[in-house]
Amino acid sequence: MEYKFNNQALIEAAKLSLPGGVLLKLNAALNEDEAYVADELVELSEEILNQVAAIGFLHYTINSIKISCQSLFLFDF
Repeated sequence: MEYKFNNQALIEAAKLSLPGGVLLKLNAALNEDEAYVADELVELSEEILNQVAAIGFLHYTINSIKISCQSLFLFDF
């Protein structure tokens, strides 16, 4: 497949089995003109960080005996 933004690392990453949101943002970045790809790369980075945070939070909640009052800072009310 031919992409507008020719970055070999991102092209190789697009071939991996990634979560849907990450793959959508990755393809959006690859299909953007090089002059305008910065915004798409920021969105891709945000999506990756969201996925990592979700995994970390899930790991925390599974491995915690219970969530105490001191742990409420993790929730964005």
